[in-house]
Amino acid sequence: MEQLIDGAPTTNRPASLVHCHRNPRSGAGESFPDGAILALDTAITALPAASFAEVADDIFDYVKNSDKAWERFPALYLRAADAGPKTLEFYQSHFMSGIIRTYRAVLPVLAMCRIGQAGPEAMARMKQQFVSNVANEDNIKSALFVTLIKLGEEKFVRENKQKLSAGAQDWANAILSGIGRTDAGPNNCMAREWGETSYVGGAMAPSLSFNGHPSVQKKT
Repeated sequence: MEQLIDGAPTTNRPASLVHCHRNPRSGAGESFPDGAILALDTAITALPAASFAEVADDIFDYVKNSDKAWERFPALYLRAADAGPKTLEFYQSHFMSGIIRTYRAVLPVLAMCRIGQAGPEAMARMKQQFVSNVANEDNIKSALFVTLIKLGEEKFVRENKQKLSAGAQDWANAILSGIGRTDAGPNNCMAREWGETSYVGGAMAPSLSFNGHPSVQKKT
């Protein structure tokens, strides 16, 4: 029997989304052919938390051992952080090294938001980037904004929210007032917008629209 997830049909046994596409001849990190992952990317990333937990470890292993998964499967790369604290070293190393550039630099930041942890050096780097006049692109700063709040730095972001653009202030005020907070975190641990063309369901989509009002995005 099938159920709908944000309008997309998927099995009521989430693990089968992964295991039925294993390649028994492949080693760790190569269990899922790219074609299978591309076909299942939307269904997997849209799974509700309880369902995703059944496949989280397998998905993280795939992401961890894949070459530049943040480019090939950005939504899956981020959702794999829901495998929990064991993933922190992986995402934190990507953030600290700066290996992920341009608009995708939000991904390891948002992953740390979803994990709910970051080391002292990563925390210091995030705060430095947030107040920097060089890193002035709103989407990365909005990712830093929600992540720092999730990690206990609300006082810091309140004192420095002017580092966001004037157009983001209503959004920031709504986030600080608790509007759009989910079990994942502020704004569902998402930047002001999902900057990829790939679809994300309610499990990952931002809770608020640009102007700080609740989004019409359906939640799972």
